[in-house]
Amino acid sequence: MSAINAGSTHDSTAFQSTYLYRKLQETHETDCLPDWACIASDDAYESGGRVLIPYGGCGLDSVQDSFNFYLSSCRIIVEQTFGILVKRFGLLLSLMRFRVRKAALIVIVCCRLHNFILDSEKYVE
Repeated sequence: MSAINAGSTHDSTAFQSTYLYRKLQETHETDCLPDWACIASDDAYESGGRVLIPYGGCGLDSVQDSFNFYLSSCRIIVEQTFGILVKRFGLLLSLMRFRVRKAALIVIVCCRLHNFILDSEKYVE
């Protein structure tokens, strides 16, 4: 996750300011991502290599329509993850009246705490 930009920043612009984007540009994509990995995105992004966007337009064939369905399903999982994070940390429900840098730090800390909690639950039965 990246919390570099304000929430009003366009998704593709925000992506271009991430470490992952720079690594994808600097190296061969197979050196940056595991063989099984790709980036599921929407049509606001540029398709290429390991970045997958849906087919556009009407009259798609069954293969293209199926691809769009499964790509959308992957993106929904990411959206649900944000919902879980917001539910766990109610602070994220309200407007943060902090500078972008501090708000970004809060989001990063929430993500790390969330992962810590998930990892800790593996050991408690």
